[in-house]
Amino acid sequence: MKSIITIIMIVSLSLTTLHAQWHEVNSPTSNSITDIHIVDSENGFMSCTMGTVLKTTNGGLDWQAFDTGISASFMSIFGIDKDTVYIARVSLYKSTNSCASWVDVGGLGNSGSTISDIYFISSKTGFIIKSGRLYKTNNYGLNWYEVYKFYSGGNIIFTSQDTGYVVGGGTADCDPGPCNPPINYGAIIKTTDGGENWQKLNFFNDTLYIISASFIDNNFGYCFSSNNTIQKTEDGGLTWISINTGLTCFITGGLFINKDIGFIITYCGQIYITKDGGANWDLEYTASDEGFSAIGSSNKMIVAGGNNGLICIRNLDDLTINNQSEYFNSKEVLIYPNPANSYFTISNPSNIKIKKIELIDFSGRIVQMWKAIEWTGKTLNIQHISPGVYLLKAETDVGVKTEKLVVQ
Repeated sequence: MKSIITIIMIVSLSLTTLHAQWHEVNSPTSNSITDIHIVDSENGFMSCTMGTVLKTTNGGLDWQAFDTGISASFMSIFGIDKDTVYIARVSLYKSTNSCASWVDVGGLGNSGSTISDIYFISSKTGFIIKSGRLYKTNNYGLNWYEVYKFYSGGNIIFTSQDTGYVVGGGTADCDPGPCNPPINYGAIIKTTDGGENWQKLNFFNDTLYIISASFIDNNFGYCFSSNNTIQKTEDGGLTWISINTGLTCFITGGLFINKDIGFIITYCGQIYITKDGGANWDLEYTASDEGFSAIGSSNKMIVAGGNNGLICIRNLDDLTINNQSEYFNSKEVLIYPNPANSYFTISNPSNIKIKKIELIDFSGRIVQMWKAIEWTGKTLNIQHISPGVYLLKAETDVGVKTEKLVVQ
């Protein structure tokens, strides 16, 4: 469910698998995986059927299974940090001790409907979709209030603290409902004020159910639809372009790590890759007898989970972090050291005006931003940034400059 958002990390692979695309890792469960969320370069979580949660503490190489003691097949999971994580089916549960124990929070189990997604933009502020409603909390999930009437399913995505999207589908023009016969259609809503207010966007084809979405930034994103097409927007959802994937098996999810490179998983156990923004798709992996149901990535790894505990990972070192042609020029802006550890320095001998500098991970998420008017040399703190490969993007008065920055 989390498109843009999240998974695996910096790992050590053998030479045969470093650039060998996908390989299966040992799974500690035979229960099916329903959702994936990665917190940082080492720690990640998966929700499963039959009350099971999986956790990795070494970038996805190994996974540990936890029996929550809850008789539910979970549909969504979200980690705040390596210790604090939420899971959901009908009720919402929270662990603050790294999956060792769980408590019911929010009193949400009084209806029989499923919580289809969870997303937190901070430790205090989060969102869920339940009972055809989008709810928000500002106090760690203890209390929830309705912010929008959405639909039966949904996928919550935030590209910044202010801008977010919810995509999915439901029953059209049936308030208070139900429709007879039901009319399924795709819908997408957007917020620009941190989720307090939402506006419905005009989706280009309302006969399609949106399975999931992947946004690179506030404006550029893709939706994966029920007829095996994808929809692309470059203006924050105001307009959409439809792209036929040419795939025959049902798409169960997908994500893009930048504007051109993306992945699709299918019910038939296939994983496809595109390197041209979805125009062409190549088969990269086929599972022997299981289908995929969840996918996500970090700045170093991508992981897919599926039926009967299937877990596959892929290193992203062979894929460029960006395909922009204009890089930092040593005569204009210089960054060092690279690789960097706790700090790096920007030298600006030409004294060009730098309006903003962004540090962006492989999923397109801005992990740090610095604002300035003029730079002649500045040391920037990255002690809190997880190890990996990032895109450093500077907006200057002579254009946008980019460079790959390795954080150790």
